[in-house]
Amino acid sequence: MTIKSSIAETKDNLPKYIHEVETGNDICITRHGKAVAMLVSIKRYEDKFTEEDSGIYGAIMAWRDQFDDTDDELWTDAEIGALRDKSPGRDFSWD
Repeated sequence: MTIKSSIAETKDNLPKYIHEVETGNDICITRHGKAVAMLVSIKRYEDKFTEEDSGIYGAIMAWRDQFDDTDDELWTDAEIGALRDKSPGRDFSWD
């Protein structure tokens, strides 16, 4: 569960909110009603935000790992080359 709290309210209730975070709740800290920060447990932080496999690189590598290395290539070099746009592109000038 996510609890919303203003910056002032968070400051006044920090020990309470740290306990909430330790029990599995996240705290969304707001300024003028707009979310500006999250307070999460160290376990959640380590699980979600410090993994080497996080982000787009990790997603691509996980996708690639789904395929057996012993299979033939998914696409041949000719098929990959055919996907490229052969047009000269748009005109450009620094002037």
